[in-house]
Amino acid sequence: NVLARDFTYGGCGDFTIEPEVTNYLDYSNDLSQWRTVGSPSVDSTTALDPKGTNTASTVTMLDGERFTRNFIYTGDGTISLYIKGTGNYFIQVQGASNTADFSPASTTEWGRVDFQLTGIASSTGSVQFRCRTTGGTISIWGIDLEDNDYATSVIETNGSTVTRLRDVPSLTGASALLSDSE
Repeated sequence: NVLARDFTYGGCGDFTIEPEVTNYLDYSNDLSQWRTVGSPSVDSTTALDPKGTNTASTVTMLDGERFTRNFIYTGDGTISLYIKGTGNYFIQVQGASNTADFSPASTTEWGRVDFQLTGIASSTGSVQFRCRTTGGTISIWGIDLEDNDYATSVIETNGSTVTRLRDVPSLTGASALLSDSE
C-alpha cells in the first residue's frame, strides 16, 4: 500500500490520506457493459487512460444516442470521472433531488469533472452520457459514484461495487534516521 501523492502545487507533492469510500458504479471504465440507446460505438481496449494504460473507453455518438448505467444508492454523494474529446455531449445524473446535466469543455487533454449529488431519494438512479446535437468522440475513464461529499482518487470497478478501506499511514524505521535529541 502506497499513499497517493498530489503534485498540484509543485515541489515534492503532498500525501493524500483518503477515507473509506465505496464506488457504487459497477463498471467504472468499461462502457461496453453499459446499456445503449441508439447505436453508439465503444472501444474499451485501445484508449490510454490518464495513467498511460489501456483501460479507458472511447465512445462515438450521434445526435440523441447515449450510454446509461443504473446504480443502487441512497443519500448524498459525488460523481466524478476523467474525460476528453470533441463534440457536443453532456452527462446527466438522474435519481437525485438535484438531477442535472453538465457539459464538460471539449478538449484533447484529460480533465477530471465532479458533481455533488444531494438527496438521492430512491435506491435506483442512473448516469447517462448523451450526444446533444452533432455527434462526437469522447474518451472516459474512472467513473465513480462515491458515498462522500468530495471526489477521492479513482476506485476502479469491473462488475461490482468496490469499497476502498481508509488509508492508515505509519512511519516505520524513522528512529534510525533521528537522534535522541530530535
